[in-house]
Amino acid sequence: MRAKCDRLGLHVFEPELEQLTAAGKNVAPALSYYDHLCLLVAKLGGWTCVTNDGKLRRDSVRGSRRCRVLWGLEPMIALVPARGT
Repeated sequence: MRAKCDRLGLHVFEPELEQLTAAGKNVAPALSYYDHLCLLVAKLGGWTCVTNDGKLRRDSVRGSRRCRVLWGLEPMIALVPARGT
């Protein structure tokens, strides 16, 4: 699978143990462990969180976990005029 992703120009990200541990320490009632992990790695990597989850989206623009966020189809909207190139 990794080779196919490489051919498509996709990067497979595997969180480090420290990131996994940190995400587990910040679990709030509104967000799951994986939501916290997503916000953490997006913030640390300077990446954009792409989600259709309303709670995750709201939390991504608040406080210390703040990061850029797009709705799930927004990247596709940007790619269409560029024809995916």
